Amino acid sequence: MASIYKRKLKTGGYTWRAVVRIQGHPTVCKCYPRKEEALDWALEIERDIKQGKFKFERFKAKRTFDDLVGHYIDSGVLEHHKSAKDTLRHLRFPEKQGCKLSMSLGALKPRRIFTC
Repeated sequence: MASIYKRKLKTGGYTWRAVVRIQGHPTVCKCYPRKEEALDWALEIERDIKQGKFKFERFKAKRTFDDLVGHYIDSGVLEHHKSAKDTLRHLRFPEKQGCKLSMSLGALKPRRIFTC
């Protein structure tokens, strides 16, 4: 089922977030500047998922775990974190062990993290 949410931007404007959730399938979401665009996209994706045409791997392959950790560290979130040093140490642990987790988030499994 598709849901559309209105989100306020820091700049004062608005964006529309389309979220498609269908039981037995991963959640898929995307933001648009207009509500009509978000609704059209959500209905199209919902139809493709039900027909088995939607490629979840391609949608998830945009970011890797290393990208996500790098973005989290660079975003400045840790400046306001109570135990920033410990969190940073945990985030950099795979890298210090010589393990590159440069795979897509869809392909990342707990088994892969523990074998580093």
